[in-house]
Amino acid sequence: MGEATHMPKTIPLAAPLPSPHSPGEQLFDTQHCRTTVFQACRRLRASTPMVDVADFTVSQDGGSGSLETRLFWPRSLAVPRFSPPSHVAAAAEGACALVVHQYSVMGGSQELMRGMARCFPLHHGVTAVTLSLRGAGGSSGCASLTGHAEVDDVVVVGQWLQAAGFTRILLVCCSAGGPIGGSALDRLPAFTGFVALGYVFGWWASLLFGRHYQAVLDSAKPKLFVQGDRDEFTSVAQLRDWVVPRSRSQVTETQVLPGVSHFALEGSLWDAAAAQMAVDFATRVGAWGNVPAAQASGSAPEDGAAAFTASASAKHGCGAQCSHCPKPTHD
Repeated sequence: MGEATHMPKTIPLAAPLPSPHSPGEQLFDTQHCRTTVFQACRRLRASTPMVDVADFTVSQDGGSGSLETRLFWPRSLAVPRFSPPSHVAAAAEGACALVVHQYSVMGGSQELMRGMARCFPLHHGVTAVTLSLRGAGGSSGCASLTGHAEVDDVVVVGQWLQAAGFTRILLVCCSAGGPIGGSALDRLPAFTGFVALGYVFGWWASLLFGRHYQAVLDSAKPKLFVQGDRDEFTSVAQLRDWVVPRSRSQVTETQVLPGVSHFALEGSLWDAAAAQMAVDFATRVGAWGNVPAAQASGSAPEDGAAAFTASASAKHGCGAQCSHCPKPTHD
């Protein structure tokens, strides 16, 4: 018997799959889509009152650490978004608000101040700057319990802003940021005024922040203390009977918000009102010089924040209308 011969089978090639597109169908043009979206974004940006934002990193501790900062400025300044801070400072005539966030140990960072910071350029044409103190957000280092190390952070960012051309900086400090910013107030000539939102005076708060109190009281620069009459840390009596009489500034004002607690004042509902009070104060006392801080719209804060009533006090106790006080008489 002869050997069987095995011939390889011929496997037919698979027929090409039919195209899912009909012969006359236009295929999706990715490049055209990108161009259309880009043009739509440009039209939206041009037709909407926008705020330009840019992130920066500031060296601290001789270059061994870094602090994340963020600039917010109105598009009306006509400064391109990726410009250096010096271009923003020149367009803003050297005026800005430096916003200091709450207690880092309890989760404070510049992200919590983003809403308020945007209100400065959006509603008032004023440039604002936020920072994350050491150990908070994207900043290096470790947060301290008493906030003394963080004072240097505020000064370092202030020096960075001053070198860029910001020569009139209003410190706007929230909660535990008040003692920190208050201790930095006299350490830099460019700091021209101080606004504290819920400054943590009071016995319990003094256990951590008591050593900061004297610095802010001794400063001769204009100061505004804003707090609710339901504040859990500082009573209205402490603010008016202890803080104001001991302040060495010729302009020490208070604004008490009825029915507002400490943590409510930190909430986003009060962002617009807080910015409005800070701008009004800076304008009254000349913290920004002759800069029209107000390119201010003058519109009242929204979302119910306009319902607040302000009670102002000044150390000099004048009984008639003065340039620093919003009411004919003081409480």
